[in-house]
Amino acid sequence: MWLHPFQILLVFLRNKFIQRQGMTTDKIRIKDIAQLSGVSVGTVDRVLHDRPNVSKAAREKVEKALKEMDYRPNVYASALAYNKSYRFYCIIPKHESEAYWEEIEEGAFGACERRRDFNVNLKMAYYKRFQLETFIKATEDCVKEKPDGGRPIKARHHQAFHRPASRAEHPIHPP
Repeated sequence: MWLHPFQILLVFLRNKFIQRQGMTTDKIRIKDIAQLSGVSVGTVDRVLHDRPNVSKAAREKVEKALKEMDYRPNVYASALAYNKSYRFYCIIPKHESEAYWEEIEEGAFGACERRRDFNVNLKMAYYKRFQLETFIKATEDCVKEKPDGGRPIKARHHQAFHRPASRAEHPIHPP
């Protein structure tokens, strides 16, 4: 389908106005994409989310418009819309008051705090230093919880970690 030059001009002018106001063109609306591509808002939504029931021609029009507009999805908006939470485990040696391990814990929790918009949660799991069986138990307990990810920190027993992690359906990475 041929796009009317007026449709292209409208989107171009809107983007120029946004740039003059000191905003970015990252805030492209589905309505803008639909207008430029000459399809419905529902069709654009189905293309963006890779859903079925979109003709090849309509998909090509939307993809062409996305490319022309330099469209990039807003990850924050997507995270809020999906309302998914993510659980991660950090497996470290049990410690008293040691600055090194406390900094690791603070850093991990700080990273979660900075990503709180994405509903990221962290649980610390501990094992007794130099006791392989406590490390294995901590990793197995972690895997049973089916987290979205996990990481043992500076574990001497990381080869043992592969055994329970290899049975997991979730990504747990050795150091």
